[in-house]
Amino acid sequence: MARACTICASEKRDSIDAALVCGEPMPAIAQRYGVGRSAVQRHAKRHLSPALAAMQVEREQQDRATEEDELHDIIASLKRVLVAAEQEGKPTTVIASAANLGQQIERLAKLTGRWNEPPSVIVNYLSSPEILAALNVVYSELADHPDVRQRIAARLQPERLQIEAPR
Repeated sequence: MARACTICASEKRDSIDAALVCGEPMPAIAQRYGVGRSAVQRHAKRHLSPALAAMQVEREQQDRATEEDELHDIIASLKRVLVAAEQEGKPTTVIASAANLGQQIERLAKLTGRWNEPPSVIVNYLSSPEILAALNVVYSELADHPDVRQRIAARLQPERLQIEAPR
């Protein structure tokens, strides 16, 4: 049989619900009211009334809109700084402003859901025809030195390349 929600049974439920709707962090709520973090999380997820849950969603949307507005303001300011620095011939300020502008645009794109992380690509250089040809040249030049040739071949094993740093 499932346990009763300790928050729902508490005389502090209304205060806890109000703190949740206002966006107070759950760990802070748990500490302030002397309840467990997981109890607050479960209560917020399962037991907020539909009206309170709707208020919480609305507040979260307003917070996102406010953050989005702030980012737009920051981006506009950085654009002004960038233009002024270009006009004044200050390359260091141009570079710094452009870098910061890029970071803020990325933050905005992530906030609005328009940012897609690029897929990671792994390139195995040891299968490249150019690299294999270069290795063949090295190996043939070391024909008279089999001990050196063997040590180089052993160090070029893929599993060793990933963990060994150059000396």
